[in-house]
Amino acid sequence: MFSKTTLKNGIKVISHEHKDSRAAYIEVRVKAGSKYCPPGKEGLTHFLEHMIMNGSSNYPGGTQVKRTVGNFGGKINASTGPESFGFWIKFAKEDLDKAGDVIFSIITKPLLAKEEIEGERKVILEEIAQDSLKRKVNDALNSLIFSGHPLAHPVGGYARTVKDIALKDLALFFRNYFVPSNITIVSSGGIEHKEFVRLVERYFSNLGKRPMPLYKIFKSDLSGPKTVVLEESSNQARVMIGFAFEPGASVQDFVLKDAMNGILNGSDRLRSRLREKENLAYEVGSISKDYEDASVLAVTGGFNYDRADYAVGVICEELRFLKEEPVGKEEFARMIKKVEVSLLFDLNDPETWAEFAFRWDRFLGITLTPDGYLQELNKVSHMDIRKLARRIFVPERAFLSVSHRDIKKEQFEKIISEKLGS
Repeated sequence: MFSKTTLKNGIKVISHEHKDSRAAYIEVRVKAGSKYCPPGKEGLTHFLEHMIMNGSSNYPGGTQVKRTVGNFGGKINASTGPESFGFWIKFAKEDLDKAGDVIFSIITKPLLAKEEIEGERKVILEEIAQDSLKRKVNDALNSLIFSGHPLAHPVGGYARTVKDIALKDLALFFRNYFVPSNITIVSSGGIEHKEFVRLVERYFSNLGKRPMPLYKIFKSDLSGPKTVVLEESSNQARVMIGFAFEPGASVQDFVLKDAMNGILNGSDRLRSRLREKENLAYEVGSISKDYEDASVLAVTGGFNYDRADYAVGVICEELRFLKEEPVGKEEFARMIKKVEVSLLFDLNDPETWAEFAFRWDRFLGITLTPDGYLQELNKVSHMDIRKLARRIFVPERAFLSVSHRDIKKEQFEKIISEKLGS
């Protein structure tokens, strides 16, 4: 279902062809996210993303890039994460050469124009200033879990560091990290694999192999429970309690974590008790974060301000129940079916196929098909969920970020230790 070719210089090219589709999608993923920023230059990768999108020697200026793509009805954008950049373009398959010329040229020959830097700096500083409470709580949790490591810093950096980033910093990072071993290119839709490989070679085959700077892998010291309380003015308490554990080393590791996330996001546990039975939550759910350095599973939501400490206790009780009793057969079957149906609907979008390919190539170096994934998911048992819960839902792996003006962190930590159990 996926075709994969590795160019001589190490760039990986992966395709999923829909023969009857006219829609097409290309994404270039560069393993050079915010965790690789030098100390004191936090936000540099996000800044570089903005600068790259401002054009190439072929398309000088961000306006010309967007106008050119608009002329053939396409859409182009980019994003920066903790571990990688993503540059993507959507278009009709008959415009493959045009789309490829735009997106590949901005990555291989970006202008990084000096006259654009102050304008982009202003935009980024405005983004930082408009931070939402939800993002602040999330960033504070990352800072707590990854304390002392680059993953602790927000992707966008800080106002003080963004103000000090110079053009030479951006150019040096680009030269050091935009190297073949860091680049994976995926296409999905009505694009034939061999044709796509030839197009990629036209733009990337001249990139030579270069070593990258050293990077220190994060190792958790299991020092929880730890809490950070943000004294933010709000009518609700924003809560995020995360559990850090070892990164996945097999398909089964990832599938099992996905299953646990599905159980927590189902209607039988957190949502049923916190929203429907006790009216404690405006919203509640769980999120799963995959890093090469660690895995994080977190429960998050907005809660009744006056009962925030009780709500944290209820969350911990619900997680403890998963350690004490196997998940019921009906609840388990609903979770499996929900994950399956959600994936099937998502795969109507070429972008989802690309994201699916990136995930498995990034962490395990394989091309897993959706059918293969669902086969692995159906191998997960009730007892597997219980074993995972016993391993990760323990006080020493627990980190809490909460917005509140009255309750101290020591009180929250006591609740976590008592309600979560050993």
